[in-house]
Order: sequence, then structure tokens, then C-alpha cells
Amino acid sequence: MTAARPRIFLSYTWADEAAVDVIESGLEARGIDVFRDRDIHVFDPITEKLREELDRSHLLVAYYSRRYPTRYACQWELTRAFLSALHNGEHPADRIAVVNPEGDDRHIHPLEFTDAAYLAWRHDSDVDALADAVLGKANRLTAPMGGVPDASAHEFHERLRHPRRFVGRYPALWNVHSALRGNAHFASQAPKSHSVALVKAPPGMGKTALAEQYGFLFRDAYPGGQEWTGFGDLLGDVRAHWAAELNRVARERFGTSLNGLDLRQALATVGAKITAAGQDVLWVLDDVPDGLGNDVLDELIVPSPFVRTVLTSRTARPDWPVPAVPLDGITQIEAEELFSAQWPDLRDDERSAIAGLVERSHGHPLIITAAVRSLRSGQGTGALHQLQEDAGSVVDTLTPIVRARSQHARVLLGFASLLARAPFGGDLLVQGLSALLGERAPVLVAEALDELDAYCLLHRVHHGEGTRRQLWQLHALVADAARQDLDHSLLDTLAHQAAGVVLSALTTKSADMSAHAVKIAEHQAVPVSRRLELLRAVAEVYEEHGDLLAARAARRAAVRAGADRPLARDVLAAARLAVETGDTQEVLRLTDGLTEGSDGHTEYRARFLAACAHDLDGDIARADEVFHEHELVGQFGFAPVWMPEEERNHTVLMRMAALRRRGRYKEAFEGITGLWSALRADHPTGTHLGPWPRVAIEAARLQLLTGKVIESRATADQVVRVLGDAGLPRHHLARDAVAVEAEGELVLAWSERKARPQEWQLATKKVARALRESVDWYGEDNPLTLDLQVLHGLTLHNNSRPGDALEVLTDAERRIHARLGPRHPLAMRVRLYIGLATANKGDWAAARKIYEDLLPRHVEVLGRQHSEAQLTRFQLGVCLLKAHELDRARTLIDEAAPVLVAQHGAWQQWASMARVAQGLLRLPGPLLRLASTIESLTRKTGG
Repeated sequence: MTAARPRIFLSYTWADEAAVDVIESGLEARGIDVFRDRDIHVFDPITEKLREELDRSHLLVAYYSRRYPTRYACQWELTRAFLSALHNGEHPADRIAVVNPEGDDRHIHPLEFTDAAYLAWRHDSDVDALADAVLGKANRLTAPMGGVPDASAHEFHERLRHPRRFVGRYPALWNVHSALRGNAHFASQAPKSHSVALVKAPPGMGKTALAEQYGFLFRDAYPGGQEWTGFGDLLGDVRAHWAAELNRVARERFGTSLNGLDLRQALATVGAKITAAGQDVLWVLDDVPDGLGNDVLDELIVPSPFVRTVLTSRTARPDWPVPAVPLDGITQIEAEELFSAQWPDLRDDERSAIAGLVERSHGHPLIITAAVRSLRSGQGTGALHQLQEDAGSVVDTLTPIVRARSQHARVLLGFASLLARAPFGGDLLVQGLSALLGERAPVLVAEALDELDAYCLLHRVHHGEGTRRQLWQLHALVADAARQDLDHSLLDTLAHQAAGVVLSALTTKSADMSAHAVKIAEHQAVPVSRRLELLRAVAEVYEEHGDLLAARAARRAAVRAGADRPLARDVLAAARLAVETGDTQEVLRLTDGLTEGSDGHTEYRARFLAACAHDLDGDIARADEVFHEHELVGQFGFAPVWMPEEERNHTVLMRMAALRRRGRYKEAFEGITGLWSALRADHPTGTHLGPWPRVAIEAARLQLLTGKVIESRATADQVVRVLGDAGLPRHHLARDAVAVEAEGELVLAWSERKARPQEWQLATKKVARALRESVDWYGEDNPLTLDLQVLHGLTLHNNSRPGDALEVLTDAERRIHARLGPRHPLAMRVRLYIGLATANKGDWAAARKIYEDLLPRHVEVLGRQHSEAQLTRFQLGVCLLKAHELDRARTLIDEAAPVLVAQHGAWQQWASMARVAQGLLRLPGPLLRLASTIESLTRKTGG
């Protein structure tokens, strides 16, 4: 029982005032204090007094008629009471009593207040029962609602705090909220990994407005804030755009760049950081394209129990298991609310005209809201009856409304129609229109914006920008109407102006400005030279942020803009980014026309990039032919002085990686040392990755391969720590470093001849853990995962578990063949290790056949002097010893031993075995004893 008199907040629409008068009297007769707002009008903003009165009340009583869901103030009151209850750990029905005067409950939202949860009202005589029920609920409450933290309200623009055009839609808002939250409102429910709602509707039905209004009304449910990603006018594909958006959010929220992370790891990183923050975040994905596969749609969901995602799209896939909230046209009642804001007392014939407009336009909000403003002066004149009888298409209906605007407003619309479906500022409009509007451009633009805003043809944007800078957005259908209205020559002139202004504005490095640049670059009236400038600038912005997929899309667009004769600089830039993102076929297609007949510098660069692609594909012979052994390299060398320093350093790095792939480990390490030393101080920060990690991990690999195991582990550990400190533990270079560390543990355990089983078990566990992480983070068929799986098979072999090793290695071989092909170096390495495990099981004949089949392929692909080819030669020699073929065995082992020692160092695992075998072959004694010694040595690989 409350110590003081219970206080009730009575929420209702003015249309229901008569019934509410009776209810108020009945409540007051029972000693209940009632607050009832009598001042706020349709679409008025919420006052501070209203907020205070609601927070001081114990219970909200909502007279939920069919008009109740059309009123902004009513829905604000209901939502705040709902969220206050959740904030206090209560069920919303404890703080809200719904009075239903209708014959059914289909109009009542959310679901918590349907069925038995509401109080029926049919006649004034119901007041006693209703008042008793309300008093009973109120008396069970010991404190007022108290409200919820509301510090974020000021960040939302007045357009959302005073939504003079947002009518109805509130049932859809509640459906979105129910889909996102489900039963996870309450402490008894475990949080889900993510919650998603998809708002679907035809173009112009108000999907974006609904998402914005949901974000405002339910902002207190998301203390972690809100993110907004638009997918209109995409550059490249959805994945490239989404990766760039994740990177933007990571920079802005966490001060971390996702430079170099693939989309899967970028998603995981952002999700992990939001989860660590521990506060719910709303993420709106607006205007998601139709026709995306389920796999792509899945990649749009940030994996965190604290992220709630709203997608808006024209359609929904029936097989994607996400609740869809359909958004239909506004109803007659909702349209009357819009008209009554201008004309409070509508006559029956005017209501009939409104009904006809709703029917003809299918309730299309753009048509209805524009008609309201266009007919503002028509009250009492029959203007509503002058609406067209045949609505036609939305664009056709909007075009005369656009044409009726002032000349400078129409020109402004034409300029805006050339931009992307992304927000833009008034300053961009002033700069773009100053040549046409003259010195009065700022004034005329301001007047035009007010006019277009009033006529619902342009709307103010709130996507988390707050009131710091007013942004605007033009709907695609209005843009079509504007282009249909204006003369094409004027549009071409505006396109020229827009290209220059947007190019200058790209210095802000804004993602929205990049979108505008790409859109304008599609306009055929813009000269090719200016289109290329725009696309190059966009690529540079994205590349500076580490958004490689988006940068690559801009470079590809520049190649396309060059038509049949694209410029070499654009082709090379696109090819370079294709190398970075692993699309080797695209690299080879782009560089094909530049490797012959170009100037020397262009041909050199093209051949270098083609060789990088061939190396990534494992085609070492082709890479040598194209570049490494080409006469052009003899002319310019591997670090041409005419290259800029950054490009030259990158060329050196890739050359050293190429030498490593060719088994020339010592030469590669000597080459990388100078570059690595120069970059030691250039460690990455949260927003700048830089070249150091890539050079350092290459150095770590080469240290390991040249027998510097302790140094290798230290270098790899430094890479792991530095990338971890930069917030990038999932970066592929960090995972490469973990793999090098794990292999180092294995090599170190073997090199310490007296290593105990515990050391072997520790090394095996580290490799297995790295493999599990890679499977979890990158997938089973990722090249890094496959490399680790092969290493894991080797550890099992070294641990005298040949059966388990064969199982792991055979599975890895199947995956490698499917992903990389049977001629890839990793495919031959796994085959080599399968031979080791087969011999370790005692099947020497089968092992011999494996090595005899593998050796010629190893020589063909990697070259005779490659250490892995020589290791295959050595292992075949051991098998021949077992078969008593001493002469041939000696020939093979004598050739392999010095190469293995020279490349790896004397005490590396295989080099050490080769040296011992070579020595034993020189000793007198029965052949069987010698073969037995070699067999024992082979089995004893793991100590």
C-alpha cells in the first residue's frame, strides 16, 4: 500500500475527451490524484512539464481507442512508461493500465496489453469497475515510475522531437520493438546472440522515417547508443560497403582501425568490443538491396548479444529466419490526422475526398503529405475535390507538386537529385548553386530548403548527427520527379557544378561525400577527366582508412570510366588492391594488357603485380617467367630508384616473400633485415596499421626457417602484442604470428635433444589451440587454417601418433586440393607429411611410393634446390635404405643434406637428420644395421 495517495497519468486523444471526463471523475471520487494534459495539440513536442508529471505518477492509464495509435504524444507517454517499468525491473503491465473502448484488440500494441491485460470500456456505467481495478493496481505500487535516464534526448533533431508528419505507424513501431526484444526484457531471460527485425515496404512508404522514429522513441532502451548505415547508391557490392561502415564505427567508437581485417573478422571485432562495453546498441541498416542471399544477409548482423538490428528493405526473403514487419500505406484515419493539423474541423465531404485520395494513392505517405501542404489554403473552397482522379505512378503524381515550387527551390532539387541517397549539408548546396544563384545564393538556398521542407519534398536527417550540423536527404522518388521536371541541359550544368564542389569537399574524408562523388561520377555529362579525379579521390579516402574492398571498388569504377582505353595508372591501382584482397584472377586480367608494349616503368609494375598473383596461386614457375627472371628486372633491379619510397619498400617486402617461397631462406632474411630495422619504430596505433607488422612477421618466418628459433618466437610474440594493443587480435598477421610461435615451440622442443614428453605435449597443445582459433575465426577452409592443420598433423607425427597424424593430414589434403589446387606448395607439403606418417606406421613401401610420385612434382613446381623438394629427396632416400637400395639412397641423401643444412642451419630438425644419415652412410657395417639405425632415427623425430 502506498503511503501517499496514488497518482495516475491519464493518456488519451482529444477525440475521446467525453469518455475520459467520466473516467477522470470516477478516479478522483476514489481519492486518486489524476494528471491529465489539456494543452498539447496534434504533433506538438513533448514539454518538460509533461515529462515530469509522468515520472511522478505511479500508473499510466491509456484510453486506447482506434485513434490512440495515431497520436505522437500518446505513444511517447506509453513508451516512456513502458521503458520506465523495464528500467525498474518490472513488467510493463504493472505500470500501465490499458482501457479498450473498441470491440476487439487488434489496434492495441504491444502484445503485453492485449487479451486479459486490458480493461474493457463500453458505457459510462463501466466507470465504477474500471476505477476499482485502477485503484487496485495503483495500490500495489510503492513508488512513482521515476522515469529513465534521458541524457540523449537533446542529441535528436527537432524533426524527431516534433514529428509533425509522422502519423500512425505506432503499431509497426511496437512490432519492431517486440521483434528486437522478444521476451528478453526481463531478467529471467538469457540474452540472445543478436536480435533482428526487418521492415519491408515499397519505395516511399516511410521505412526510413519509421526506423528514425523508433530510434528516438525507444532511445532509452539503448544506452549504448545508435548506429546508422545506409545502403543506397552502393559503391561496389554490399560487403565492401558494410566492411567500410564497420571500420568507421570501430574508429569512431573505439579508436581502432580494422585495416586489413576481412569482413568476418571485422564483424567479430566490432561485436566483441560492443559486448565488452555491456550496453545495448541499436543498429539501423537502411535501404538494404533486394535479392541478397541468406549468407550475405547473415553477414550484416553484428554478432553480439547487445546489438539489436533493424533492416529496411523493399522485400523480405521468406527463408531468412528473421521477423518481418510489413509497412502499408497510411489509413484514412491517419490521413485525417495530417489534414486536421491544418484544418481542425473537417466536413463530411472533405473526409470523403481524403478517403478518395488515400484509396487512389494506396495511402502513399509522400503523396498524402505533399497534398496536405499543397492544399493548405484550400479549406472551405473545395480544393480537396480538385485532386486528380487518376493517381498514376508516385513520380508522376509528385512531378506537378515539384513543378509548382519556386524556381530556386526546383533548381535546388535538381542539384540534390544528382547526389547519392546520403545526407548532405546546406553548405554543399550553396557552393554548388552559387554560379547560378549569384551572391544571394546563401539566402535563396535557405529559403528553398524551408519551402521544400514544408512541402515534404526534402527532409531533415537525424542519423546520430545531433544538432551540431543540419543535414538533409532527398528521397529517390522525389529525385526522379525533380529530374523529370527540369530541362536536361540544366541538369548537365548542375552535374558539372556538383562534380567540382564534391571533389573539393572530399578533403573532409566523409563516407557520405564519397558516396556523392561516386554517384556524380556516373553522370555522362561530367568529363571523363573529372570523373576519374572523383573516383581516385574516393579510393584514396577509403584506402587511407584501410577500407580495401571499397577502395578497390572505386579503382575498378575508374577503370570502367576509361571505357576502351583506361589509363595505366588506374589499371595498376586496381590490380594492386586486387593483390591486397586476394583476387588473383582479377590481378592477372588487369595486368595482361600492360606486360607487353607499355613503357618500362608501367610494364615493370604490371609484371611485379602479376608475379605476386602467381605466387599467391602457388604457380612459382609462372611468377619467375613473368617477373623474377625477366630481363626487365635485370635492367631495373628489385628496388628501382625511380619508385617512391613506400612503393619501393613494398616491392622489397614482396620480393623477400617470393624468395622464401622458393626456399632461399638465408638470402631472403638478409634482404628483409635492412627494411625491418628501418621500420622498427613504425608500430601501428589504433587507427594506423602501417607496414611494420607485415615486415616483422615476414622476418619472423625467415628467422624460424634459418634456425633462429628463439629470435623468431620473440618477433612473432611482439607482432601479437602490438596488434593486440591496437585492438586487432583477429588480424590475419596476428594469427600468422601465432602460427609462427606455435611452430617455433615445436622446432624448439625437437632441437633440445633431451626434451621430455611434457615439452612435446605443450608444443602439440599450442599448435592445436592455434588451429581451433583459426577454425573458429576464419573457417575450416581458410589458407591459414589449412596451414595450421598441416602443422598439427606434423606435431602428431612427431609425438609418435602416426594414425592420428594420417587422419588429420588426409583431411587437410582434401581441403587444400578443393581450395588451392593439387599443385599448390601446401598441397605438396601435406603430401610429404603424409609420407612421414605412413613410414612412421611401418608401411615403408607405401611411403616410398608417395615420395617417388611427389619428388618430380616438387622439383617441377618449387625447383630442384628448394628445401622441401630436397626433404622429399631425403625421405625417399631413407625409404630406399629400408629396401636395401644403398647406392641410390646415398645419392639422394648426399644431395639433400647440404641443401637442408645451408638453408635451415645445422640443427634444424630435418637438416640434423640429414647430417646424421649422411654420416652413417659413410660407416662400415652390415647394411641391415644401418637401415635399422635410419629407421629408428626417422621414428624418433619427436624424441
